[in-house]
Amino acid sequence: MSIALLCALTLHLGTPAAADTVIRLGPRPNVDISTYLGAIHVRVGSDDRLIVQGGRVHAREGGSSASIEGDDPSRPRGGEITVTVPASAKLGVHSFNGSLSFDGTPTRLSAETVNGSIAVKGGRGSISIESVNGNITVDDFRGEELSIEATAGSVAVTGATGAIKVDAINGAIRLRDMHATSLDASSVNEVVEYSGSIDPRGSYNLESHNGGINLWLPADVSARMRVSTFNGTFSSPDIPGTTTGARAGRVLGADNGKGAKGSKGGKGNNDAGDDDGDQEFTVTFGRGDAQVTLDSFNGNITVRRLRPTED
Repeated sequence: MSIALLCALTLHLGTPAAADTVIRLGPRPNVDISTYLGAIHVRVGSDDRLIVQGGRVHAREGGSSASIEGDDPSRPRGGEITVTVPASAKLGVHSFNGSLSFDGTPTRLSAETVNGSIAVKGGRGSISIESVNGNITVDDFRGEELSIEATAGSVAVTGATGAIKVDAINGAIRLRDMHATSLDASSVNEVVEYSGSIDPRGSYNLESHNGGINLWLPADVSARMRVSTFNGTFSSPDIPGTTTGARAGRVLGADNGKGAKGSKGGKGNNDAGDDDGDQEFTVTFGRGDAQVTLDSFNGNITVRRLRPTED
């Protein structure tokens, strides 16, 4: 994992403007914000104005590019930068020691920090965010693409749509009230959790090394799950499904004990595979429309029904 931190800006468009600056930009502008020490807070405006408090701006009125340097020698070191950008902007945000926060996002956002958290509220378009040492939270993202990388911190996403990709090392991944059209989620040394809907046309891949995988899905979910576990079990205690390819040929069933008819028969148990060794099998829920891959090393996999308030 590499971080391209722009701690020294090399793009200078015209004479640097004073801090607390308002500049009107051209259509579809590129905006870069960079600081070594200090927090960055970004808002999305309703017009073409770039509004900056706490940073030194390099831009031309009506131009298509702007750069903002946070380490302004005329201001206290480590102070927060507050920036309002046009919704049509392509935005890059880079910090070494500082948290990043966003109220909404522009058309495209790339945000990176080494030591600091990242928090996003709302947003559309395409987002790529990365933190080496800090937690990441995203709430109510309603865009097309969301990509997250966390090296030493947890990831919590609530109410997101679109294609979701999340990688975490030494941090849990918790995805709540999701409406992802596709998903790739992988964690090392922690749990991966997903609750929400499954698109029948979607592809979902969840992987955990030294951690479990937990899913909460609608009772009428239609998915074909390819399951792989090592030193772990699979269970679906309250959504009926049929398993094929398990070593014991067991059947997955609901809590009522009636189970579902498996291709190899069985006793109506609610789990598949032993609690050790390498297990690979397929579980089908409903018509088996969505394609789901679940891979856990040293962790259990559980599929549960969403609570009535979450359906």
